[in-house]
Amino acid sequence: MHSNSEPAKWDKQQYDLGASFLQSAPWADFQDSIGHRPHFISGSGWSCLLLERRAPIGRYLFAPYGPTIAKQADPAGVLDSLKAYGKSQRIDWLRLEPVFKARNLDEQRQVLKASGGQPVREVEPHLTRLVDLSRPDEDILASLSQTTRNIIRRDQRQKTLTFKTSRDPTDISLFTKMLDAVASRKGIGFFTADYYLKQAEVLMPAGLLVLEIAYENKRPVGTAMIHDFGGLASYTYAAALPEARDKNVSALLLWQAMRNAKNRGNTAIDLFGIAPDDAGPDHPWSGFSNFKKKFGGKIVERAGTWDIPLTGKYKLYRFALSALRLTRRR
Repeated sequence: MHSNSEPAKWDKQQYDLGASFLQSAPWADFQDSIGHRPHFISGSGWSCLLLERRAPIGRYLFAPYGPTIAKQADPAGVLDSLKAYGKSQRIDWLRLEPVFKARNLDEQRQVLKASGGQPVREVEPHLTRLVDLSRPDEDILASLSQTTRNIIRRDQRQKTLTFKTSRDPTDISLFTKMLDAVASRKGIGFFTADYYLKQAEVLMPAGLLVLEIAYENKRPVGTAMIHDFGGLASYTYAAALPEARDKNVSALLLWQAMRNAKNRGNTAIDLFGIAPDDAGPDHPWSGFSNFKKKFGGKIVERAGTWDIPLTGKYKLYRFALSALRLTRRR
């Protein structure tokens, strides 16, 4: 286990491995600030940030998009090391979302199953779209859908919106107010406003987070949180005022965010979560998946979320979870 006394060294290692921002030292600091103790584990050709969490029955270590495993590393050996560490900490199970750098999905899943893993409901999305930002802006624009290109070119002529990139944590209140409006309209829940504010307070000074804001006549009408790490921007959260939908705020803001991310030195942007192409219109992610599809990019599929039991408490946890779901259906 490595302490977080050398965050720059940890992040340099993560950059070299191509790890997610969810495996960075600033993300560990944020998680620590909300009560999830971080554990830093690494070996030759691999690394893993694990976050300690409690369930109604038992404790587990969760690695969002981790471990990151390079081509030269032995994935089975990596998982054995993590299992041994978990047992040394008296943890009841591991929850992993491995990022393998040089193995196909079938091989990845075989390794996980051989290590005692079982797939569970995803925490971080296993399917996403990745847009190449290393090209000229006109080439990127040409790869967007015709409708989206028309919206962007019309705004370039008419200048209906203005944009701002903020690194001020207090501006997160603009995002959370818009998110509350979306939640009320759709009847769905999100993280609390304090969660997003704490994230901004930790990640913005570290250079890991910016807030993109769209204005119409000086009134904020759209926001998007963009996480930067290792040359990859991630479009993680966005919200717009419902009454501004006819202005195509979401599309124009994402386009501006892509250009700004490129200007900050990122070579790609992760649109961060889509439904499968064959999921159908009833899938809860159908709407925003269709929206992201208009921005092109290639589909990237990861191994998904896997639990590896370490003690008998895991069976009790799964039994209690199944019983709770059955009760809710009645």
